[in-house]
Amino acid sequence: FFGSIIGALAKGLPSLISLIKK
Repeated sequence: FFGSIIGALAKGLPSLISLIKK
């Protein structure tokens, strides 16, 4: 369960960083 949450976070982190960098 927590593994999937961490995986989703790891997947969304790069997009979040790119959004902040914009």
